[in-house]
Amino acid sequence: MRKKEFRENGRRRWFGLALRLGCIAVLLVPVGWQLYCLYLSQQVRLLALPPHFGNRPDNVRAASTEGAADAAMGQAKPRELKFLVAGDSQSRGTFESLMDELERLKPDFAVLLGDITRHATEGDHQFLQLEMAEEMATDFPVFYVVGNHDIGPGFSLARWEQTYGPSQFWFVRGGTLFIIVHITRDPAQAAAGIDFLEETLEAHASSADHIFVFNHVPPEFSAAYAHDPPAGQERLLDLLARHGVNYFIAGHYHGYVRIERGRTNFIVSGGGGASLRGGSLGFHHGMVFTVRPDAVEERICVMPASLALEDRLESAAIARSIPFIRKHPWAVGGADAGILAVLCLLFIASVRHVRRPGTSPGGGAAPEPAPEPVPDSAVSADIT
Repeated sequence: MRKKEFRENGRRRWFGLALRLGCIAVLLVPVGWQLYCLYLSQQVRLLALPPHFGNRPDNVRAASTEGAADAAMGQAKPRELKFLVAGDSQSRGTFESLMDELERLKPDFAVLLGDITRHATEGDHQFLQLEMAEEMATDFPVFYVVGNHDIGPGFSLARWEQTYGPSQFWFVRGGTLFIIVHITRDPAQAAAGIDFLEETLEAHASSADHIFVFNHVPPEFSAAYAHDPPAGQERLLDLLARHGVNYFIAGHYHGYVRIERGRTNFIVSGGGGASLRGGSLGFHHGMVFTVRPDAVEERICVMPASLALEDRLESAAIARSIPFIRKHPWAVGGADAGILAVLCLLFIASVRHVRRPGTSPGGGAAPEPAPEPVPDSAVSADIT
């Protein structure tokens, strides 16, 4: 019986010790997370955007016929031009895998169709810039179409253009006219975007072999998908038809849609990594366009979804935790002090629990000492 009680007390003691150590480990998690955030904040502070990412004039010149590559070749119109398209990635792991796959094709440039960030905050864009600097630094220009998730109260259009370059521009490469516009559901912005498109088409459309227009929000050209079209879409569609635009390529809808109306091929390619729409139109993908003087070849590159736990942790730290810590330093410091106090108490209690006075080295209560033997003389005295 005494042996059974000894074992039971030992189990309880070690269970209590394990519980205290478990509490210490749990309390250390937020401390470790803050150290991780501190490390990433230093990385963000030192980062710089890759030279080929964004819409800066030097990047546009590198993609145009005035670029150094064409000048070295002595060709005004290259025989073949290849470029990539991907939309609505929201900087997730699938997008990295997709870009790795497409980069092997050695394109002349790439166009990201917007919604590359999730919530349009300074932290979201810092995470995007870290991803671009560390894992997607290409040797070809990568242009960025501004989407509705890329700008907002926390990251204005002016701030976006200060970081990445103009939201609207055009260039010519090999006789093909490329126009990137910012036509949204806001009437004022849409009117300004359509005005820019009209001025560019009137000046350059007649001399172009092919014309590509890129925008984030597509017009309502098909009943296959449901979304809010941009303002002034009647004027937009008339403009595309009047100038014989060959392709209008957009994102916004998280899937793939293609339809031909007149001379214009309307394509929605929004499967770059964000959560997909249901049905057969929803799949992760990017597109490769090969442009020749007499034809345009389209290729869809399908990509399975990728969890990318590291990216999710980095996004949570840079876009959420670091801004919160900077905004509420005293609250975080008070919480850390409380955690430190609890950790000290738990540690002291655990140490005392290992060798508490009155316990045996093996655990449990120490056995009671055996009674001393009674002398024979005392027994005899009692009998008499």
